Amino acid sequence: MEDQQGKEEDQQLQQDPIHEQNLKTKPGILQPSRPETVFLRGFLTGFLFNSLPSILSVLLKIRKNSLKGSLGNLYTVIKAGILGDRNGFALFLGITFALLQLFKLARNHRFPTNSTLNPQTSSPSVQPFNGSPLTQSTTISTSTSSSLIKFAENSLITTTCLFMLHRYSPKTSTVEMTLFTFVRGLDVLAHVLNKKILNSIGHQPKLDEPTHNKVLRWTLENGQTVVFTVSCAEIMYSWFYSPERLPKAYVHWITKMAAMDPKVLIALQELHTYRIEYGVDTGWTPLLEDFCIRNNLPVTMADPSLGKYACEVVHHGIRGCEVHGAARWARGFYQAFQIYLPVHIIPALIFKRNSMKTAGWLAFLGALRSSAFLATFITIVWYSVCFWRSRIGPLTNLPIQTFDYVGPVCGSLLCGLSVLIEKKHRRGEMALYVAPRALYSFWQRLNKSLIRPSPFAKELGELLLFGFSSAVILTAFDDDRDSVRSTVRGILEWIFRE
Repeated sequence: MEDQQGKEEDQQLQQDPIHEQNLKTKPGILQPSRPETVFLRGFLTGFLFNSLPSILSVLLKIRKNSLKGSLGNLYTVIKAGILGDRNGFALFLGITFALLQLFKLARNHRFPTNSTLNPQTSSPSVQPFNGSPLTQSTTISTSTSSSLIKFAENSLITTTCLFMLHRYSPKTSTVEMTLFTFVRGLDVLAHVLNKKILNSIGHQPKLDEPTHNKVLRWTLENGQTVVFTVSCAEIMYSWFYSPERLPKAYVHWITKMAAMDPKVLIALQELHTYRIEYGVDTGWTPLLEDFCIRNNLPVTMADPSLGKYACEVVHHGIRGCEVHGAARWARGFYQAFQIYLPVHIIPALIFKRNSMKTAGWLAFLGALRSSAFLATFITIVWYSVCFWRSRIGPLTNLPIQTFDYVGPVCGSLLCGLSVLIEKKHRRGEMALYVAPRALYSFWQRLNKSLIRPSPFAKELGELLLFGFSSAVILTAFDDDRDSVRSTVRGILEWIFRE
């Protein structure tokens, strides 16, 4: 009798709309996003990534242009971002994420599990159990099989969507996106490997630990600095001598921040190829005449047939290598601060309103630190050019033209060490920012020298690389969310938000 009464009370409770609403809003029982919602979020993410820089550029020029002209430019940018034949990126992301969500819902419906999304950590957690070793082993095996199924599914979906993007929007450039995904996928694998290594050698260093453990520990602590330095060496060398290896927008940004006159850069390039040779009239005398007139310098200072270019030419009219270095640092700091202050302040205003005063002060200090990093980066590049041609070169018997090449090379190799000014958690993100561009440059180098793959081989390689890398990130996002960095994790959590 009591059992019957209990069942009737349970049925009444299940039919109670308030109880049903409580179930939906109860922590740990989250409703999955619908595929069409995920599509819109993915599309918006792709649109912002592709068009936000152009939109901001138009908005910043409103003062210079008329309001009507600025609105017209803004409409053109937005239209190109949505409908342009070169901008299929937004639609690609929208469709890809929607399909991923659709397959995930189907998989969860067909193979329901006891796993829930823990709202405290925003990562999947399996309910604890007590069982025999055989039961635990079976559970681990099942979890591994589930991860492999997810990986294969994610890889197939992303590869297919990229293939369709190549077919229906062939003018959309995807190489940079693939390299970005590849670097982020390697970062996820590095996080997983990092955990395993630290679990095996211990999280804290020991006085008597073997040398190979010390090497492993040093690599884990400083690997991001090494990646950043090597990447910057490739990027800056390409900027000096083969700028066509880098994306045009990136070359333009570096040139703007370095404030190097394009003709001075051409002069350094031609000195390297010996089309300009000191003491010989090779027909390049007029190259820097206009530059000298603009900077109130004698034209003879930039005549290579009379000897090496004077330091004042490289300094843009500033006398003294050290004075020039200090001036470059101050100018670089001022430019960088205008970039980094919004980068640090805006997230604090949005996400840390409860502690606005403290967050604002920390953001300001972060902007100062980042500005000092970029100013030092620029100064190392500039002063290396001056140091070798004006300080070291005269002390040797080598041709002075040799040092016009050694200087830029040393500057390229050393400038990345300026990242040590930044905090550790920032170094990793900055390494991941420059690494895809360095890979892009290196790939262009290989294409022109050693490897000349066919268009089919290029596309196949890109499809496989993108499919593997994106599957690594997406599978880790489902199974080991802490292995995905906060930037990518935050974007994916917003797109798949439950």
